[in-house]
Amino acid sequence: MVSCFAGLLFSFGCLDICPCEANLFVIDYLSGKIIRDCVAIMKEKSKKLAANWPQAISPYAALAATSQRLASLIQTNAKDVFRTHGLTFAQFDALAALRSFHQSEPVTPTALYETLLITSGGLTKVLKSLENQGFIARPPSVDDARQRPVLLTSAGREKVEQVIAELIEKDRLLLKDAFENEEDCMKLADRMQDIIASIEDTLRTINSSSR
Repeated sequence: MVSCFAGLLFSFGCLDICPCEANLFVIDYLSGKIIRDCVAIMKEKSKKLAANWPQAISPYAALAATSQRLASLIQTNAKDVFRTHGLTFAQFDALAALRSFHQSEPVTPTALYETLLITSGGLTKVLKSLENQGFIARPPSVDDARQRPVLLTSAGREKVEQVIAELIEKDRLLLKDAFENEEDCMKLADRMQDIIASIEDTLRTINSSSR
């Protein structure tokens, strides 16, 4: 069963976050003390808007701003883990996707691309980097020389399993006090995935109608 905390990570992993968002929440890692409280800042801004610019307030904007902030915190937490292992988010995502396939099945770049939130050009760079690190192998294809399969090496399997174990534990420590139990956390992760799916459907409709 996928950890509810990992579920939240992957739900928010596809949100595009402005880098400046991470600066709203600053922690002294030696003492663990929060130097700037983002929630307090957001609430203060909301009070000012309500008093001076009520037309700028909407539940949808509030949800969007809150989701961006939560995504920023979770992604920062994840990137700290990836950084200690010399991986980027995209590299970890590719390794995790490969680990999810049956180990005896060769994975084509096309099949891998369809599971990732990355461009084909970006995937090519990620695969080259992972191959150089010895985490994947690209043997020749017997059917199509242009479609060299992607295989997770034993080193790659060991690496991604180590990273996901550390990531789940860090996510648990980050999020456990926000929920009464893991079931509540998983329910929110499922609900966020439903919201993301609805937004993507809406965007597809908008894009198709504008053509």
